[in-house]
Amino acid sequence: MTEPDNALIKQYKALLKAENIDLIFTKEAVERMAEIAFQVNQESDNIGARRLHTILENY
Repeated sequence: MTEPDNALIKQYKALLKAENIDLIFTKEAVERMAEIAFQVNQESDNIGARRLHTILENY
């Protein structure tokens, strides 16, 4: 979520930077998003890492 050049978090930071918003994700926040994505994938359709888009949009 944070390492590759096209990481989802980097994409959201860049998107909001265009609106002069400095988005910061703590390590704990990233871990929690991963936990939520895992839980939701277990309870419904398991769409893997694609679930992270939904988590970032809705939480």
